[in-house]
Amino acid sequence: MQSKIYAVKSGLLRSYSINEKGKEHIFIFASVGWGIADSAPPNLPSELFIDALGDSEAVMLYKEEDNKVNYIN
Repeated sequence: MQSKIYAVKSGLLRSYSINEKGKEHIFIFASVGWGIADSAPPNLPSELFIDALGDSEAVMLYKEEDNKVNYIN
């Protein structure tokens, strides 16, 4: 399982899914100092979407299968 993790530096992010009827379901809101992530098996799309609600800045991290977290520049 591979995950992209975003550390929120400013602003507000939200993670959500969309069901088969097109309805959004909020999973989590992440503000400054929080993290937000998606997770999916390799070569498959994630079922979660991440949006910035207004001006935001985040740092993207990458989690390997061995749970090691790496920064992505």
